[in-house]
Amino acid sequence: MQRIIFCLICALLLVKPTSNSLFLSILGIDSLPFAYITVSAIALIISLFYNKHIDIVAPKKLFIISSLVSAMLLVAIAYCLYYNFFQDTVVFAFYLFVSVFGILSASQFWILFNQIFNARQARKYFGVIGSGAIAGGIVGGYLATIITAITSSEFVLIAAAIFILTAVFEVTKLKKEGLNSLKNREANNDPKASILRPFFLIKSTRHLKLFALLVTVSVFVAKLIDYQFGYFASQAFTTEDELTAFYGFWYSSFNLVALIIQLFITNKIVGRFGVAHSILILPVLVLMGSVLLLILPVLMFALTIKLLDASLKQSINKASFELIMLPIPEDIKLKTKTFIDLFIDSLATGISGLAIIFIINALNLPNYVITIIIIAAGFVWYYYANVIRKEYKEVFRNSLKLKSDHGVISNKNLLEQYEEVLSSGNDFQILKTLKILKSTDFKINSTIVNNLLNNQNPKIVIAIIHQILFENSDYATEVKALLNHPISEVKSAAFEYLINHQDHLETHFLLKYLESKDYDQLIMALSAYSKEFGNNITILKVLDIEKRIQLLIDEYRKDSNILKPYHLTGIVNSIASCKFESLYYFIEELIYHQDKEIRGFAILEAGVTGSENFLKILSSLLSNPEYDEQEEIYIALAKYGLKELYVLENQLSVSGDYLSLRKIPYIYSKIAKQEAITRLEGLLKHKDLVIRNNSIHAMSELLNKYPLLKTNSSALSLLLIEESKYNNAIVKVLIEFDEKQKTDKSPHELINVLKSKIDSNLKVIFSLLDMIYPPEDYLQLYEYVKGSDEDLRNNAIEYVDNSLQPNLKNIIIPLIEYHFNESSYSIDDIKIQEYEMRSFLIENRDEEIRKAANKFFN
Repeated sequence: MQRIIFCLICALLLVKPTSNSLFLSILGIDSLPFAYITVSAIALIISLFYNKHIDIVAPKKLFIISSLVSAMLLVAIAYCLYYNFFQDTVVFAFYLFVSVFGILSASQFWILFNQIFNARQARKYFGVIGSGAIAGGIVGGYLATIITAITSSEFVLIAAAIFILTAVFEVTKLKKEGLNSLKNREANNDPKASILRPFFLIKSTRHLKLFALLVTVSVFVAKLIDYQFGYFASQAFTTEDELTAFYGFWYSSFNLVALIIQLFITNKIVGRFGVAHSILILPVLVLMGSVLLLILPVLMFALTIKLLDASLKQSINKASFELIMLPIPEDIKLKTKTFIDLFIDSLATGISGLAIIFIINALNLPNYVITIIIIAAGFVWYYYANVIRKEYKEVFRNSLKLKSDHGVISNKNLLEQYEEVLSSGNDFQILKTLKILKSTDFKINSTIVNNLLNNQNPKIVIAIIHQILFENSDYATEVKALLNHPISEVKSAAFEYLINHQDHLETHFLLKYLESKDYDQLIMALSAYSKEFGNNITILKVLDIEKRIQLLIDEYRKDSNILKPYHLTGIVNSIASCKFESLYYFIEELIYHQDKEIRGFAILEAGVTGSENFLKILSSLLSNPEYDEQEEIYIALAKYGLKELYVLENQLSVSGDYLSLRKIPYIYSKIAKQEAITRLEGLLKHKDLVIRNNSIHAMSELLNKYPLLKTNSSALSLLLIEESKYNNAIVKVLIEFDEKQKTDKSPHELINVLKSKIDSNLKVIFSLLDMIYPPEDYLQLYEYVKGSDEDLRNNAIEYVDNSLQPNLKNIIIPLIEYHFNESSYSIDDIKIQEYEMRSFLIENRDEEIRKAANKFFN
């Protein structure tokens, strides 16, 4: 790729100084605006033709065809110039050809580049490939001077044609999949649609529309700068030879400066500030230079602005522009990239030509008015650069579907929208809407309620019953029918509703279920009455709820097969709701049941009782490796409240039970109170690294569920920097160990421990980011980063890169990239002294690292 762009730019810079000097010396500066307009018209025709064929000719083949045509045209123009055929016309045509070729060839190259590299790879290789372009500019400019000195300028065009043919040869060797195919492109036999499609694609895509506007205003400013440069140059130099020498020297010098910037500055700027911020640099500098030119209208300042524009445009700005197009899907990019590069670029050129004609010829205004327009357009340029800076990040957000609400609620009237979703939405949308409405007083239309009560999805039926549970509306008849539903949870929910609406039922309708011999009906009634009257001792005694439950337990003990798992969970729920201490033994038995579902439910209900005996049992299960119902244990213990948990935390700390103590943060994460956040913030200072990391994860989980809770952001920011630097230190040690792995004394065990810590600590860093910048959804980004989908991963890393401040991303992004590609680690000053490494490992805050280090060094 580097050789291809070198040849193309070398060819361009061979002919560009010659075309400019011929044009100004033969046709004059006054003809330049008309050339701009003509270039715009020709570019329109070429871009329409190009986009018509982009669907039927592969990018690689199209590049080869257009390059061969360009080489033949150069030979033809050289022949005409050599024999002085139609000199004025050929010079004008030569200028037009160079203008169009410069845009078209570069655009085609970057299409190939974008197909070969993704966003992360492009940023990595852009500096190397971009330096090839600038080197081509330097060689081309100086080579033009040498050829002209030895022989006539016509042979410069022949040399350019040879470089173009060399680029064609290099392109034929590209093997990347997709360059030769039309895979995934839509067939379209309508020629008008083919011609107009790029325009409509740009119009319908905000990111492309902003990019097109940015290109328009940047090219408009560049052409005015070019005109000013030509104006002051033609004032200072009057002969063709002087102009050719001036242009040849400065165009090569522009590229030399651009090469220096590309090699030593571009990657650092784009890497440190990101694509989105780097795009602001050129408009700011152009504005500053234009103000100087307005104050002192001399060639030196015109040259300075041209130098800034020419050098930065081919380095930092070029990198930013090309990378900004990378998030666009490939099929859309193929149809719009050349259209923007060729037509939009040339349209802006035409507009600038018309502006100059109007100002200089029609209104006969002084030249400094052009500088004023440059300043005004520079502000517009800065504005659109700032807008697209934010949009670039948003494109990645959309591609990653961060914080998506799955389209449940739109901007319609809220009540109408809720009912529309409940009437015609899918199961997911209906359930989510009912969850939203659960905490509101919204009264759903009775027709919709009846339809949902008859829904095939039992989750929807249960959700709508809970929604209407305390309404005055009478749905008793419809809900009574659900007592025969095949799903026990639906029957229980229906019974619960009917208990709350007994005034709409016949007398003693529900009491008969307590006398039922059908275990389904009996346990359903016990569970519902227990839930409804659990705190009313009188009613519980009148209904003999405790005695009825005891009889069921006795029958179960005689024959364990008579009750199904959902019967047992119903009994346990009744015991816990009524807090029948005499029956707690049954909950304890089921905590150790062989069935995982029953065991988990018993653990949850044990927490509901608030019994001190269960507190001891549940805390003992925290470190029991045989129990994988950790989530249920956390929820159950959380029900005891912060005061009891604080006591438990101290007891575990005194006893040295670190296996259990490390689970405490996850228990706090189940308590939706500010005090829980305070306790977790306290654990962030714990000496045990695992406890600190678990506290970070727990805080992140709690804040995601309850965003109104507050944290100390400044303390978390310091912790984030500390954790990132700690991980960087681990990576530096691993890099030092690379050489040791080649020796007999290879620290394999220690290296494996260190690598595992980088993997686990990466989530800690993302959790901290998620808490410090809550709208960004960094935990979702973490899932993409560690996932197997390479495109999602690269987009996620690019999104993080453009979201963080430079001081943060410079220590976080390299960690992420090292996680996937150890050779790409790029933090300055990675060397670490032997004694520092030994001290860092042996005195490490992580217990596993300390053990592995002591084992290795001893």
